Amino acid sequence: MARQLRQLQLINAAELVQCALLPSLCCKGLAATESTCKEMKQLIVAGEFWTQWFSLSLPDFELTGDCLGILTQGDTESRAQAKKLLGTFWRTLSVSHTMIEFQGMRLPLTSFASVKQLLLKVEQALAKTRRRHNGVPGRVLLRHIRFCQEAQAPAPYRGTDAICQACEPICFEMESPSGGVQQLALQLKWVENEVRLRVMLVENGKCPFPVPEGSPSRTLSVDVLALCKVPLLATRGSQVKVGAGWYPTSGITAALLPQAELWRVLEKGLTCVIAVADFIDCPELLAQVNLSYVNCLSLQFP
Repeated sequence: MARQLRQLQLINAAELVQCALLPSLCCKGLAATESTCKEMKQLIVAGEFWTQWFSLSLPDFELTGDCLGILTQGDTESRAQAKKLLGTFWRTLSVSHTMIEFQGMRLPLTSFASVKQLLLKVEQALAKTRRRHNGVPGRVLLRHIRFCQEAQAPAPYRGTDAICQACEPICFEMESPSGGVQQLALQLKWVENEVRLRVMLVENGKCPFPVPEGSPSRTLSVDVLALCKVPLLATRGSQVKVGAGWYPTSGITAALLPQAELWRVLEKGLTCVIAVADFIDCPELLAQVNLSYVNCLSLQFP
């Protein structure tokens, strides 16, 4: 009888955690609830409440199978590290939600180093976009970019067999120096070992090119950092005039794959952290950002 009563109490506790507490708990709150007793820990693990919590807290992110496995079946140390890293990632996005945009992301946890690297890239992107030019902050975009469109190759490659692939325009909003919000679209194209990009105005759902006469001129600085090592896409500080065509990227890009395999990878897509900010031609302000160029390009030693 006592055992049945105990089981009934646990069922009621599970319903309470799942229906009432889970939506309002923060990461630390759920951890504190889990640590109250052995039975509660077993309940939260068996009920996959951590998975549900992250689904509620990061609705635009899909946790990968490796991540789910660690949260539900990992040992105590692995689960603690995973929860700490994902909690830190959630807090970073929550605090800076007005500056960060993300859509349809898969949050990788193939290793703890990969999540730490993602956090590093996001923090570096935020450091750059927090610079203000005439009071205008930048934007951080987390996107899975698929290069699926055939595009015109740059002049040096025309007449050759080089294949040039472009991604769909990545639309985002950004404050305008003159006030109000500007609708913009970023597009990248990859040819051989070269990546080019452009930023277009969006008006009535369309991207007019060139920018109509009389439109205010705007130059942006764009960083694009892919999470993968192959192919390598790590650019920083590429200057792009809005509505003025394709620009070469500043940084390092390398296929590191046979061409056929490269295009298969690019069609599947690269998960990237993108920083967009108004270009500031001022060495004093650049020094204040305190970004490591080597770290930003993911070339630092482990």
